[in-house]
Amino acid sequence: MRLGIAALIGAITLTSVATAEKDAAYTKPGTAGAAYPQWTQDGGRIIYYQRGDIWIINLRTLERSMLVVEPYWDTLPALSPSGSVLAFTSERIYGGRTTVCLKRLSEERLRCIAPLAELTYTCGPQTWTASGEKPLICSTRPMIAEQGITWLSELWILTLKTNSHERIASYVGIISAAWSQKNGLILVSNRTRKDANIWLLNPETRESTLLIRGGSYPAWSPNGKLVAYSVDGDVWVMELHSQRRWRITSGEHLETTPAWSPDGRRIAYAKLAQPIDEATEQEGIIIAEAPEKEERKPPTTLVMTAAALAALLTIMATRGRRAHVEKSHIATRASRIPKPCLSVIGSRRTRNASRIVTTG
Repeated sequence: MRLGIAALIGAITLTSVATAEKDAAYTKPGTAGAAYPQWTQDGGRIIYYQRGDIWIINLRTLERSMLVVEPYWDTLPALSPSGSVLAFTSERIYGGRTTVCLKRLSEERLRCIAPLAELTYTCGPQTWTASGEKPLICSTRPMIAEQGITWLSELWILTLKTNSHERIASYVGIISAAWSQKNGLILVSNRTRKDANIWLLNPETRESTLLIRGGSYPAWSPNGKLVAYSVDGDVWVMELHSQRRWRITSGEHLETTPAWSPDGRRIAYAKLAQPIDEATEQEGIIIAEAPEKEERKPPTTLVMTAAALAALLTIMATRGRRAHVEKSHIATRASRIPKPCLSVIGSRRTRNASRIVTTG
């Protein structure tokens, strides 16, 4: 009987530790204050923005290097699906206006597009077309409305060979966009005076549907079935078909700008201090396991073990009551047996719970 209880206790400990190790997220050193992670095609490196520059980190060696060495403010990196060309937003226009620049990873030279119009800020909303040949860019210009001056944003498909562009949609205050290589649909994130929203845009029909209220910085999973996004400072995942949603991060920090790994098993996101100026090495680019679906585990090994243990103790108590009919002193001894067992199990479970918190 004691051997059976010990085995049950061991199952509780091993299962809890394994679960904590699987769910643990880890920070990449030297990336404090970083955001907008982009995975390379092989899944071995991440490109990201940090303090006005664009960097790349090797996930195996943790070596970091600056991709764009220029005395300008550069942000919003978007790596082409082939992994050869990097598009990014740069403040290289007189008067602080932004434009989109492109750089082959194998070359040092840059190519920047001209502003689409006067008084227009041009940016890259972190995505390329489904074919992977054309970057999707955004233009923003001031517009006078009844409530005052607002910013009208338009999405354009840029054809690099002819340097031409085609407008496909317009929103107020576009933040980012993501074009699925699998289903061909576009996720558009915008922010107005009242709130932030994520829209689902069909580039063929130009039909736009509100998908997520309060969300921002959406990212498609490689299979085009899941959407990772940020809302209220946490990263969530939504299944597109059922629209079931579950949260994968929680805490006091601002966790945002998620990006899926090429195999869909991990999500990289930015963990930012509030205020951002107080960033420490605990913040930066975080990599966590990406659940395929909402983790509903009613009975986990821990719950099943506890239930089995409760049944075991019930049997022991029943046997003790039967023995009481025959011999009262045996019943007295039997009633004391479960007490030390419960005391040891309770203390071990308490220590194991603290271990889970520390590991996670």
